[in-house]
Amino acid sequence: MEAPSLTNVALNKSTAQGPGTWSDPTLYKSDNAVDGIEKTEAMYCTHTSYANIMWWMVDLQAIYRIYRVAVLNRGSFEYRLQNFTIDVFMNDPRADPDFPGTLGNICAYRNIPVGVSQWAELTCDPRPSIGRFVRVVKTGYEHLTLCEVKVFSPSIQFGRNFVRTPNTKSHTEPQHFLGVFSSPIYCALAMLQYTELNINQFNHLDGRCLGSITVSGKEISSDQSWSLYIED
Repeated sequence: MEAPSLTNVALNKSTAQGPGTWSDPTLYKSDNAVDGIEKTEAMYCTHTSYANIMWWMVDLQAIYRIYRVAVLNRGSFEYRLQNFTIDVFMNDPRADPDFPGTLGNICAYRNIPVGVSQWAELTCDPRPSIGRFVRVVKTGYEHLTLCEVKVFSPSIQFGRNFVRTPNTKSHTEPQHFLGVFSSPIYCALAMLQYTELNINQFNHLDGRCLGSITVSGKEISSDQSWSLYIED
């Protein structure tokens, strides 16, 4: 099954950066990275204060399955944008007393500099990351500056209802393998990225997640390791 078409879900969303904004907080503010202006002069970019850990984060305001993240480097001091990690959180990590040292689900890491006024596109590997908060974080001796950040995910609605049938396995074909997850919640989120699917099933023993279309009584069987979720 082909991956769905992707769109930038970070545009004009709420942002933050830390440990603070360098110099003038009205000029180098965090939302410069999601305003849609792809200019690389410093005034159009974010700029953190200096600390052991520097970070920028966007609240996507919904849970998404994130396939890749693109960052645009500034036109000067370009060497600063290197050795950074992109991680993803389901909940706002700032509530954690260990933040910003808290590490989320790692989407990608880049250890080499991004070129002058260049984009770097990082694919979440080995599989898409699921979450609401996407952070760019780095340690080192230079500030974190970003001129634009794009987060690519299917643009979907999370308003569908599903009825759970425990201890049940569907044999409807074809069955699409959606990944291995730690919870049926993540399995459901993965399935929702594909609007043509209306069934998902989760294996509680090994975390396998399968999606399919339609089901009848003749196509299911009793199996204690599976739960079946059918759209209502």
